[in-house]
Amino acid sequence: MFIDTHCHLDILSKEANPGEILERARQQDVQMVINPAVDISSSKTILQLAKRYPQVKPAIGVHPNDIHNQKISDIISTLSVLIKDPSIVGIGEIGLDYFHQVTSKEIQQQLFREQLFIAQEARLPVIIHSRESLTDVIQIIQSIYSINNTTGNSCKYGVFHAFEGSMEDALQVVNLGFLIGIGGPVTYKNAMIKQQIARELPLENMLLETDAPFLSPVPFRGRINEPVNIKIIAEKVANLRECDIKQVETITTMNADRLFFIGDAIVRE
Repeated sequence: MFIDTHCHLDILSKEANPGEILERARQQDVQMVINPAVDISSSKTILQLAKRYPQVKPAIGVHPNDIHNQKISDIISTLSVLIKDPSIVGIGEIGLDYFHQVTSKEIQQQLFREQLFIAQEARLPVIIHSRESLTDVIQIIQSIYSINNTTGNSCKYGVFHAFEGSMEDALQVVNLGFLIGIGGPVTYKNAMIKQQIARELPLENMLLETDAPFLSPVPFRGRINEPVNIKIIAEKVANLRECDIKQVETITTMNADRLFFIGDAIVRE
């Protein structure tokens, strides 16, 4: 089975029936999706979706482009209440985005730090968004996790979604205890760096993701993306690595299981 570790089913559901979307995915053996939030409203919506569809695993958090002039204290206060829901498997997507410049860097960084603290207190992994901000994201993570790391083991702290860095950056992130999300862009003709990472990074350090409804893989680029397309991404990774797709499927699913503690929900073959 496959797991789509980054799918905005709540956004897809505004245009299509979520049950039908999940069924199309199931027919291609995509049995589970991790649905990250982007703001407080979507966090609440995703929790409701997860109650209706057990194959949906929710993550809550506020994206750096979706702060919307809210007070950080109010955001953290609400997340601290929502996080009591036992169905939550992660905090995300959170991070920094210097491309759109919707919110100042200082506010983004403050909220990012606060959400990392929430994740640590709840012992939950984080789903990281980084756009033109990788250096600062890494520095913040290094400062917080080096100060508060008392686990003494090699457990994973989260995933860098839609990874924007080089192979060297990827190795640095992995050494910090994070996984790398591999999505639709790996199928794009000119995505040489993403393809290098998918080819050379050990499979044990990767997760598969669609970012649906965004970033559709070839040959559906430009169309609405769905979790059913995870298999296309897996096939591309297998081709790049010259290995069997079953190997990609098995290892990336194990990685998702290990990161999000969803083993009891996985239907084994």
